[in-house]
Amino acid sequence: MLDADPRLPAVTTGARPTVGVRVPQHPVGLPLLRQAGIPVAAPSANRSGRPSPTTADHVLADLGALIDMVLDGGACTIGVESTVVDARGDAPVILREGAISREQLEIGETDPRGDAGAAPGTRYRHYAPSCRVEMVAAGDGPRRAMAAAIHGMTVALVARVAAEAPVITVAVVSDAADLARRLYGAMREAEVAGADLLIVEEVEEVGIGRAVMDRLRRAAAASRSQPG
Repeated sequence: MLDADPRLPAVTTGARPTVGVRVPQHPVGLPLLRQAGIPVAAPSANRSGRPSPTTADHVLADLGALIDMVLDGGACTIGVESTVVDARGDAPVILREGAISREQLEIGETDPRGDAGAAPGTRYRHYAPSCRVEMVAAGDGPRRAMAAAIHGMTVALVARVAAEAPVITVAVVSDAADLARRLYGAMREAEVAGADLLIVEEVEEVGIGRAVMDRLRRAAAASRSQPG
C-alpha cells in the first residue's frame, strides 16, 4: 500500500478513487521503472486518434520535436494495445479488447460502456490513418483493390496475398496474430505512399482477431467521418 501524496488534494466526497496499474513485460521497460523508483504516470506515445506507434520511428513521426528522447526497445511484438478489464463489480468485464483475449481471461462479453469512453482507446474516432479504411472479406482484397485502382484511386492493401500494380501492397499477413503485429505499421505505410484508400481483409473474431476487428471498425468509422 502506498501512502497518499500530500501534494494531492484530499478526496472528500466519500468516493473511492479508481487507479489502473500497468506493468510492462519488457527488458527495457521494467529496468526503467525500477530506476525511477516511483510510480510513473505517462500518456501513450501518439497523438489522439492516430494509429498507435509500434516502432520508435512511429513515435518520432507523430511527436517529433515535442519530445527530447526515445528509449527504443525494438518493435512491438504483439501490435494491438492491452486489454482493459473492469474488476470493480461482482464479475469482471472487458472494456477494451486487446492482446489478452477474452478466451484467455474466461470473460464472456465486452461491456458496451467501453464505447462511451470508460476505457482508453474506445472512442470510435480512433486508430485512424489519414486515408479511408475499408474492410473486405478474406480473399477478396486484391479484387476489390484493383477495382478501386481502375477508377483512379491510389489504393493500398493488407491481405493474405499481394495484388498486382498499381495497387500498393503494404502487408501480406498470414493470420490474425500477424495482422495484429503489422496493422498500425501498414496504416502508416499507406499514408506515406499517398493512398486514398486502404483495404484490409477481415479475420475471424476469435482470440486476438476480436481485438484486430475492433480496431479496424474504429479506423473505418473515423475515416468515413473525415472531410473529403
